[in-house]
Amino acid sequence: MKAKTALLAALFALVATLAQAKLIGPEGLMGLVLGQYDNVKQFQVELTNRVYDPEALASLESPLGSSNLASELPQRSFKQEVLFIRDEFIGIKTLDLKGRLLHLSIEQNGGQQEKSLDPKRPFARQDLDFLGALAVTKNTAAFKSRLNRLGLAPTEVAIERQGERMLYRLGGLKENLLIDPMTYKIIAINRLVSIDGRDFILSVHFIGQHPQSKSLPRRIDYQINGRLFKSVTLGKFSNQNLTKVRSLWLKQLASNQEGHAPFTA
Repeated sequence: MKAKTALLAALFALVATLAQAKLIGPEGLMGLVLGQYDNVKQFQVELTNRVYDPEALASLESPLGSSNLASELPQRSFKQEVLFIRDEFIGIKTLDLKGRLLHLSIEQNGGQQEKSLDPKRPFARQDLDFLGALAVTKNTAAFKSRLNRLGLAPTEVAIERQGERMLYRLGGLKENLLIDPMTYKIIAINRLVSIDGRDFILSVHFIGQHPQSKSLPRRIDYQINGRLFKSVTLGKFSNQNLTKVRSLWLKQLASNQEGHAPFTA
């Protein structure tokens, strides 16, 4: 009897969600998503990036099993500091595990400047982006631009079932955002990537809540074909005196200074 009641409840929830989906178009859903991050104005957060080889034990085409998930590459791990002031400034410092500055990237006023300080440790754009703040903007056009940069086209809304969960899907079948229909928070990003001429799904999963900012995740996991590729843990957090910190970062970008001031919360 309990199982039947639970099944009926799940069916009613599915019908209600499907009915609501018909009423929400892409623009409406994006507006609801942005509204869930409205309380995030600015922050500085420390990230620890652990890197894995998803193909160390078996090819990515092999069936996924507990014995061939991934192998960690400690020598490829790195730290980052993100300085974010909504719709004004995004700064990302990338450092080695000893705290030596490797790369500095700053976006403001619609432009981007970068400084790479170690030719032996190059970083691609996708290595540096902080997706935890993807939807932190008051501007729907800016959100669309970020999605387009990821190769996502937010032109359709559908319902997707994952296990017992029903989620909104913003985008196409393979490249999309998955959104919780109760909270309108982003659960995952899916996109196609090409590795040595082979196409796979890269999934980015947002896990938990940061203890000092419930709108930010505690961890972000990147998976290729279901195997862990990178795990990003959000650590030390501050939202104080960030205008002063921004000025210091801009001075560092404009100079040849390679030092790094320690994070102060």
